[in-house]
Amino acid sequence: MANQWIHARQTKYAAYAVSYILIVIAGVVVANVLADRYNKSYDATANKRFSLSEQTAKIVKGLKQDATITYYNQSTRFRDGKDLLEQYANLSPKLHVKYVDPDKEPELAREAGIRNFGTAVVQVGAKKEEAKSMTEEGITGGLHSRSQEQHAHGVLCERQR
Repeated sequence: MANQWIHARQTKYAAYAVSYILIVIAGVVVANVLADRYNKSYDATANKRFSLSEQTAKIVKGLKQDATITYYNQSTRFRDGKDLLEQYANLSPKLHVKYVDPDKEPELAREAGIRNFGTAVVQVGAKKEEAKSMTEEGITGGLHSRSQEQHAHGVLCERQR
């Protein structure tokens, strides 16, 4: 009797169904892990409206030292700047993004001289600068001026030797 149950057609089909379901679940889990680890997005708009410009990518990828963008906003409104800032962070391992809620950490906001929510501070090396705005132009401008200043200082030091 037990032997007939193992050889029954329904048992074979049930085993095949369970096998296929497990394979599909394993495939979905692997795809999810890879998608989480390698965060890539594709901008299908004709004018690349939702992507950073090539010049911004060149500046960020060309950073010689670590840079940090600190975004000051209420924690419930971090998402306002998160998409843009994560694009920057994905361009280079030398660029880091920090989120600070001035209501929860007022001393950090006071030290940075933050007066408004939604403000970003760009720091390259020891030099800090408040971004002109929470746009690609404002943040990249801060990165560019800070990195250029560091580069010019390095060139000046080299010339003096």
